Amino acid sequence: MIVFRLKFIDRVEELSKLMSFCSKGFYPILYIYGPEGCGKTRLLKELYLRIKGRSDFLAVYVDAQVVSDVREAVLGPDEVVKVLAEVASELVGPPGRVVSLAILRLVRRLRVELIRGKHVVVLIDDVVKSLGLDSIELFIKNLLNLVEELMGLGAESVFAVATTSEGLSRRLLAKHNYVVLQQIWNLDRNSFTELLRELSAPDDVIEYAWELLGGNPRLALMLKALNWSFKDLKEDLRRRLEPLLEDLIIFSNELKEVIEDIDSVIKYPKLLNHLLTENLITPITRPCLGYTPEINKELGVGKYYAWQVPIYKELISKYLTEHTAK
Repeated sequence: MIVFRLKFIDRVEELSKLMSFCSKGFYPILYIYGPEGCGKTRLLKELYLRIKGRSDFLAVYVDAQVVSDVREAVLGPDEVVKVLAEVASELVGPPGRVVSLAILRLVRRLRVELIRGKHVVVLIDDVVKSLGLDSIELFIKNLLNLVEELMGLGAESVFAVATTSEGLSRRLLAKHNYVVLQQIWNLDRNSFTELLRELSAPDDVIEYAWELLGGNPRLALMLKALNWSFKDLKEDLRRRLEPLLEDLIIFSNELKEVIEDIDSVIKYPKLLNHLLTENLITPITRPCLGYTPEINKELGVGKYYAWQVPIYKELISKYLTEHTAK
């Protein structure tokens, strides 16, 4: 059971498109990427809630990052959860990972009657962190095989989507025609303001929160937990990022240019790969699934790349100033 205390904010266009895919089917595989904390998990769970229990749907949601228990990693009809747990017990690894792999074998264990005539929806959240980059191409190809098996067993339609919060897998998958890449972004300014008001943010917090967080819901929740202290948020993030920042010193000259113009990172492949690996920046595919950010140098949003959140740009700039000053 999913319980949300905070109301679902916006994502009207994204949900509309995904609901259409659920009803009509989608081929091949949809692969959604976007900044960490932008709301991919909440979006997939909201989608699941809207179709869960409907007699014409068979929906399964898998959280690939769950590490505690297999049954906590999957949402779906009891029979599906039971079968996935059985298959997962034959595999080795963290629960979220083994359930993600188990779902590829799902069709062989389910009753055909459970599939025939249904709109089948498979939602796999944050798959790369669990499976690793080395496995993602094969996994997505096998997920397509699952879609084709389900169609062959008489499903009315099939829609399978996987998500990630990093940009490196996008490079690997872009060369394949068995997957469609699509991006979602942080909330737009109006929706982010609505979220902050829902969180009871003081009026003087809202403007600066947009400038620092660029509409990222998870960081908004962190800011609230810190009693709306931007100073504490910056310090908390600085401590988390410090090991990554130390590795960036060797790129100090290139970084100064990239801080001013994020798209200039294209000129520096090693730096680009490093920033992508550490989830500090992300590619932008325009248009996004819903809200598409405009180019905005102050927020660190370029035509081709963007800082995952603007505060990363500020923290890196400050770190460089402090550690490269003569």
